[in-house]
Order: sequence, then structure tokens, then C-alpha cells
Amino acid sequence: ISTADHHHAPAAIAAMRNGKHVYSEKPLAHTVQEARWMQEEYIKRKDKIATQMGTQIHATENYRRAVELVQSGAAGTIKEAHVWCGRTIRPVGEEVLPEQPIPDGFNWETWLGPAPQRAYNEGYWKGGNLNWNRRWDFGNGVLGDMGSHLIDLPYWALELTRPNKVKAEGPKGDKVAAPPSQIATWHHPDANVGGGKRGEVDVIWYHGPEGMKAMAERLQPKLGKDTNISKWHIGVAFVGDEGIVVSDYGKIVHSPGEKFKDYKRPKPSIPKSLGHYKEWINACKGEGNSLCNFDYSGALIEHNLLGNLAHRVEVGKEFEWDAEKFEITNDKKANELLSKTYRKGWEVS
Repeated sequence: ISTADHHHAPAAIAAMRNGKHVYSEKPLAHTVQEARWMQEEYIKRKDKIATQMGTQIHATENYRRAVELVQSGAAGTIKEAHVWCGRTIRPVGEEVLPEQPIPDGFNWETWLGPAPQRAYNEGYWKGGNLNWNRRWDFGNGVLGDMGSHLIDLPYWALELTRPNKVKAEGPKGDKVAAPPSQIATWHHPDANVGGGKRGEVDVIWYHGPEGMKAMAERLQPKLGKDTNISKWHIGVAFVGDEGIVVSDYGKIVHSPGEKFKDYKRPKPSIPKSLGHYKEWINACKGEGNSLCNFDYSGALIEHNLLGNLAHRVEVGKEFEWDAEKFEITNDKKANELLSKTYRKGWEVS
């Protein structure tokens, strides 16, 4: 499934219910509710179908080395995971664009799918995901897109599951378009993980000019001369009580450099990936598991899209999330954005 975000869950859920193996591009869902449904539908059938979300970086060697380093205690107990992407979003302008003739061979009814009815205009889709992804009716902005790749790393390394609080900073939410800059913070309570108690941890996301500025202001003093963090267009910084591990897709910095100059990194222990696509193909054949199956990925995307919800409802407010009840407990109206209304004939039930 490689469509605009608003089609991911309806197509994938229909396929899973029909016993089909599914590979879906990120972010797997358009709403928090869809992310939970994707996870639940897969879990019901996990012995019969194979699923994989298109977060190909999960298969790379650098992510494996970063996970091993963090889990070995190289930075001590992790208190914060800062995650960033320098990408921004162009302004959208009008909510509804003027009608244009539908090109021959273009099925506008199908492209629009579950989104609210409107007349055709190429401005909704032309240019691909960096265009349609700006609009809440079709996409989830930079956080929904790149957050899938980047927040995957702390989710894996810290064995995260469900946050209990989320807060957004940045420009006021727009009812039509995703933000050009954004900061979101999720709080994860203490939990038992493979190595024992993890402790409480915050995941902080930044994108766009304002987000990148805030990220550098917060992290550079902690890193000193070990690296110029403003030159990292994307990255994750694990801040612990003993040090910091910074990683992107291809490099790792262990700070403070002087303290860790003789540090021996752990021997590789996470098996090398067959390749993200081949891993899924093999799982379809009953040969091994896909690591980014919809159980793991559904929880990750639910987490991420709560950040968008916080931004859209009220910037600056901390929302309390009860994952078991699937409810924001301190703002009943915010629960309306957990799901959405589907255009007639495109409902997910």
C-alpha cells in the first residue's frame, strides 16, 4: 500500500480481514483510532498473515549499533530522547480549491476515498507526498511522515509502548494544514523492560525552522565540542545520567568524548537484517518474523499521531492519555480527534 495516508488503514484492514499479507508505507494510519485498529486487526491474525510498515531504516546496521549502545548502558539511564528533522511544510492557502476538469484516466472518486467530498483540483495531489501530506484531510505532516522513521529508533532502543502524557509547542494549530514547525513531547511512565526497570522517559520531537532552533538550543550545551548538532538535518539524541548517544541513519557520536574516548562499544548482537522487503517476503512464506509488523508499528504510529492531536487541539496544554480506555482524560472534546468521519461508502467498521 503506497497511497496518501488517508487510504492506508481502510485498504490494509480490508486486506487483513481477507487473509492477505500486507506491506504498507508509513504512517500506516490517518488517525490515532486507525493506528489502534491496525494493531488489533493484525494481532487477531498474526499466526496467519505477515505485515510490515515501510520504515526501511529499521533494517540498517547503524540503527542496530545505536540500539545496542543505548541498551548496554553507554549513556546510563536514559531520561530524554530528542528526535528531529529539518524538513518544513509550505503553506497550503485555501482549504477548498476551485474546480478543474478531471484528467482522462484519473479516478478522482477513488483518490479522494474516505476524505470529505470536494471537486477535483490537481493542487490537492500533484507533487506527491510533500504536497498532499500538508493537508490534514489527506496526510499527517512531517511528524506523521519522518517521525515514523526517526521515532522508531527510541521506540526500539527504549522498548517503549504507550505514553501517558503528550504536549505540543510551536505555532497555533491550523484546522486545514499541518504545521511548518512543531515540537511535541510524550511522557512515558516507568516500565519493566528486558533489562529491568527502564525509568520514566520523555520523547521530544522537533521539525521545521523553529523546532530545529529549539533542538539546538537545548542539546548543544550538553554536547559541547563533541559535535555541532545544528549540522545534523535528522537525528536522535539519547540523554542519560551518564552521557549522550547521538545517532542518525549513518553515524553515532558518544558524548562526552573525553570521558568515553576509551569506551569499548558492545559487540554486535542484533542479527543483521535480510533487508526490509525480503524480511517481509520471508515472513509471508512462514520463514521468520517481520520486525516492523503492525503490532509494533501500530503502537509507534498511535504514539506519534497523539503528538499531532495535541498540536491541533491546543498548543501548550498537556493532555493525559489513558491507553487502556483509549481516552484523553483531561479534555473530553479532544477525544473527537482520535477518529474521524468517513465519506459514505468508505467507512471502516
